[in-house]
Amino acid sequence: MPISQAGQSYKIYINDSILTLADSQMPMAGLQVLPDALPLRYHGRVKTLMSVIDSLEKSRSPRQIILFSENVRRTFKEFSHLYKNIDAAGGIVENKQGEILAIYRRKVWDLPKGKLDAGESFKQAAVREVLEETGLKSVKLGEFVISTYHTFRTRRERHRALKLTKWYGMTTKHLQLDWQVEEDIEDARWLKPKQLLNGKYRLYGSIRSVVEAYVNERPRARTVKK
Repeated sequence: MPISQAGQSYKIYINDSILTLADSQMPMAGLQVLPDALPLRYHGRVKTLMSVIDSLEKSRSPRQIILFSENVRRTFKEFSHLYKNIDAAGGIVENKQGEILAIYRRKVWDLPKGKLDAGESFKQAAVREVLEETGLKSVKLGEFVISTYHTFRTRRERHRALKLTKWYGMTTKHLQLDWQVEEDIEDARWLKPKQLLNGKYRLYGSIRSVVEAYVNERPRARTVKK
């Protein structure tokens, strides 16, 4: 997720650890840094990227590697060329009680999301995926909240994939759920954001960052542009 033009960075989740690609002039204080973060300098060797990816995929230590480079956009482009790139969209759906909708899939609590269909916009995909995965009758689309990047291995080809997901705030008057079991969803619940973040519910790091961003941007995210 790019931060800014002047001091740009990208935060990418790999095996639930974090790879941060950052502008070499960006101070550490301007980044979200974990206690065991390992800062490195990138000199344009793709082998270095492959080594970093391999380290994060195979080990939980360190949980974060920060790769500083002179041209972070070019570094991110080189990084993304190592993957099959996938665009997706999802929703943080809030009801009148201030609860948000979480789904339980593959032993982890998640938010409804999915890949874009051909010719579909991110907003259209976000709404469609929420309705399909949760069985809600309707949602009201709100503001864009955050973009996340995470990597995974595709099921069939076992290729590395890099997924960009754009997240939107949504509201709904409906509470009844009929989740999509064919998408491996086993449960769905309305939960207060603090409940979802209190450690009781296992979340991917990227999903935790989405919920935290939504809590911080809540008034704006609920406002719908006319």
